[in-house]
Amino acid sequence: MASIVVADNTLLAFNIVPSEIVQRLAAVGIMALVAACLSISREWSVRIVNSLSLLKLATFLLILATAFAIVVGVLPNNVDTGSNFRQPFAGSSTTVYDYTVSLFKVLESFLGWNSAGMVLGEVKNPQRTLKVAGLLGVGSVGILYLLINVSYFIVATPDDISRAGVQLVARLLGNLFGSAASRVTAAMVALSTFGSMISTAFAVTRVIRELALEGIIPAAGILSKMSKSGNPASATSVFMFGPSVVAVLLLPFGRLTIIKC
Repeated sequence: MASIVVADNTLLAFNIVPSEIVQRLAAVGIMALVAACLSISREWSVRIVNSLSLLKLATFLLILATAFAIVVGVLPNNVDTGSNFRQPFAGSSTTVYDYTVSLFKVLESFLGWNSAGMVLGEVKNPQRTLKVAGLLGVGSVGILYLLINVSYFIVATPDDISRAGVQLVARLLGNLFGSAASRVTAAMVALSTFGSMISTAFAVTRVIRELALEGIIPAAGILSKMSKSGNPASATSVFMFGPSVVAVLLLPFGRLTIIKC
């Protein structure tokens, strides 16, 4: 899903209305770009992730500030904010499939923030770092995500949120501030999600390499190698993204929302 989020928001940022095949190819290109970033160097991979994580936090703060401005009356809004909270579950789905997809999306939202546990072998003072990162990182992100979801219902109606899809933030802020704000916000979302993809890939490729060293997975001789960049060999990225590439190219787009890409 992440590559689709990056692709769709990037296309929106450039004001491109793509065909489905363009969306699919863009998503595949994003995965290839993530693999390329990991091949540069270990240090630069970490720097890119850290920089884009700050951008993600800035995006969060922008959403929260917008919702707060609406609540205090600084910004006008056509939505009856109170109605979204008086009956928050009105019209909710009754199918197991929808709730399953929702749970996958929630889990997907937290991916990238929990990667420290997978790379402790490369972290200074790992025990202390994991304790601090687990408490502050996951705790603060959980609180922010809760506030973000409340902010969505302040800014828009459930129908607006449902129609916006993976361009939710850009569409909602665009309705308030205009098309330029929509494009800028789309770029911020695309870049921050791209950072999450690199973070996840940075950790998962190392897990794949360790599994290869143990001889648990096929092609262990290739997947266990390290590249000159200090990251696992490019083959681990192919192993990781291969199934996602097939899914993005072949599956109907409606089913791609539950696939980790």
